[in-house]
Amino acid sequence: SDYNGGSNAARQRKQIDPEIDVLDERFREDHQDSPLPLATIPVNSNNPDGPAMSPEVVQKLRAMTILDDEHFNQATPGAPISFLVLKEMERLQIGDSSHKSNSNDDHTHRVNGEATKTKEFTFSTGLKDRIRDFTKQALLRSDIDAYTRGVYKPGTSDLSLLTITMKSLEKLPDDYRKDAFPPGYKDDPTARKALVSKVRDLQKRVRLSMREKLLQNIINADGDTIEDAVVPDLHMLMNSIIRFLHSDEVSMTEDEVEEKNTPLYRVRIGYMRLQTLHHLLNKPLFKQVSQWDLIDEKIHQLKTRDTDYRAAWGKAIISRDQLIFGHKRTFGELNKGDIRLPNENDVQAKLQEIHRKRAQVQASHASTSTRRSHAVGHS
Repeated sequence: SDYNGGSNAARQRKQIDPEIDVLDERFREDHQDSPLPLATIPVNSNNPDGPAMSPEVVQKLRAMTILDDEHFNQATPGAPISFLVLKEMERLQIGDSSHKSNSNDDHTHRVNGEATKTKEFTFSTGLKDRIRDFTKQALLRSDIDAYTRGVYKPGTSDLSLLTITMKSLEKLPDDYRKDAFPPGYKDDPTARKALVSKVRDLQKRVRLSMREKLLQNIINADGDTIEDAVVPDLHMLMNSIIRFLHSDEVSMTEDEVEEKNTPLYRVRIGYMRLQTLHHLLNKPLFKQVSQWDLIDEKIHQLKTRDTDYRAAWGKAIISRDQLIFGHKRTFGELNKGDIRLPNENDVQAKLQEIHRKRAQVQASHASTSTRRSHAVGHS
């Protein structure tokens, strides 16, 4: 029947045709020492009047085929050599196809098996603790360029919170990763995706805790404002956050805390508190925009500016923080009109200040050099 794809013979020919030349060549190589006159076989001939084969040739060919007696008798003697060659090719191809199918089935079962194992995989408490610790360690850096990146694959080289954490996980000992990571993590995209998803999920919770620290004595656990507690100044806030982000708060000495309280990190934390509080008091039009999205956007903008501009922006952040939080006042006592981010005028004022001080230093150096030259000349 030709219904739904034609006759069986037609479907078989369609199956054989794409590899006919390869199989023909393989057949010739396998039987190059055969008495069959392969060099003169009209492989593509379908002429029913083609030359009949001698009994000796038929016997030799019979030994090479897997046809039963009935089908071999139907095919020979008198059948064109091309028919038998095609039958042999069909046998070889069907065998190869069967082998490939079995291999594909094995691969499919293996992949499905790994996917099933990944789906049923439970992350250990130990691994989740490591993910949180690596995330906190990354949050101690002042050069993170994205806190909310959601995509990671081996070879990613940015300085996002996700990438830094994933690279730390990938440096763990092989034996530990084999036991703690989802099965097949090294080669199976599904397993890698599961780990990245777990890291992102845990990082959301760490960022939430970080937000609570940034809003210390401003917002309580229920989201209500705290009106009667002194809001920490930037130095106190820094020390509190550094201890929180350290894997073992108790083990940190005052000197160790102060060592991590660097000028660049001070600017980063000062900005993060300002942006978070401003976001709280001035909800964006789109609710899905978080303060972390705004922080990432500002970092991206600053990366396009020169060093002097970034330094001026940092000075503007510190000045704004000092104005708002530098007087040991409660949130209820704060002037809410002061709670804003530095604008361009603020930054430009700091930029002019940087340029003015630099010019003064250069003039001072030039004056000193001149005096020394005069002193040498009079000596």
